[in-house]
Amino acid sequence: MRNKVIALVSNNIANDQRLIKVGNTLQRHGYEFLLIGTAHRGLPQLDHISFPTQRLPIRFQKNFLFYAELQFRHLLHLVQKNKKDAIILANDLDTLLPAKIISNLYKIPLVVDFHEIFSEMPTLIEGTIQKNTWKWLEKQLLPSLKHTYTISESYADFFRNNYKIQPEVIMNVPLLGSVKSSSSAHNYSEKIILYQGAMNYSRGIDKMILAMKHLENTVLWLIGNGPCLAEFQALSQAENLQKKVIFLGLKSPEELKKISPLADLGLSLEEDKGLSYRFALPNKIFDYLHAEIPVLGSSDLIEVKKIIENYQVGDVIVHHHPEHIALKISKLLKKDKSEFSVGLQKAKLEFNWEKQEEKLLNIYHNAAHE
Repeated sequence: MRNKVIALVSNNIANDQRLIKVGNTLQRHGYEFLLIGTAHRGLPQLDHISFPTQRLPIRFQKNFLFYAELQFRHLLHLVQKNKKDAIILANDLDTLLPAKIISNLYKIPLVVDFHEIFSEMPTLIEGTIQKNTWKWLEKQLLPSLKHTYTISESYADFFRNNYKIQPEVIMNVPLLGSVKSSSSAHNYSEKIILYQGAMNYSRGIDKMILAMKHLENTVLWLIGNGPCLAEFQALSQAENLQKKVIFLGLKSPEELKKISPLADLGLSLEEDKGLSYRFALPNKIFDYLHAEIPVLGSSDLIEVKKIIENYQVGDVIVHHHPEHIALKISKLLKKDKSEFSVGLQKAKLEFNWEKQEEKLLNIYHNAAHE
């Protein structure tokens, strides 16, 4: 039986909550787990991680050159590793090529975790060489995959329909009790709206900021970092919203667990800029639910809308006009948090990591005995 998992990821590991949960689960059930990331966007501390990690140097930090170097770095590093009794885990398409090459060369089982539909990301413009390259890689690599999982049923359907593979659905959800809900209202004089996640295009962040022009006694807390951070800060200043839009920067998972319950409302307003977003199920949704705060989502996101409506834990916007967003926020903030408590409790008991672990372990059990 193979008892070692070597996982590849393109990020710097620190805030990848999904991979940290996967590593902890596998380690707890007898696997050696090694996570190999990169120095992409810095080398933050990893004190909160209990399993071994390595981060490869990356000279190029964006665009085509970053991904080209990423393939080379991972492949070279894997060639030099001790792969006896190993399973290779590739996280997303951007690490799949080196993992697949090593799997084929050394007859090592390969597991793939699709966090998104990489070729359908909104930053990849139709007809460009970048998008065509990723689509070509999908067509070459995906049909032969045996052990796969992904984060939503819509993602799974995409891979089933297009590449005839059968991913398991393992949602990116918190452990029960890992986020402590606030037992009473916060002491701030204003209502707090929260967005946590990447500061990137198509997340609806610019519209959230502009919506604050139409709201009184309300502040927007933006937590995260990313390529558009300076742009969003400039927008806030240009609209004279510095006192109503607060950029809290990048926070560790442990810090987030303390901050999220202070909010009165969580936002997930991604725009439909491609299938990867339309079918997404952001982990921030579940962080909000476990913090027991209602959610304002986007009707563009099929999976998000389904959860909000089925569990009655908030509302959805039907378009991204700032005035419309402000109106939806205002209506939700007029309600007491307790009005959502039944739905939030049901959602927590349904969407938690404990319920995902059995499916995850079964995948690795099958790979280990290959």
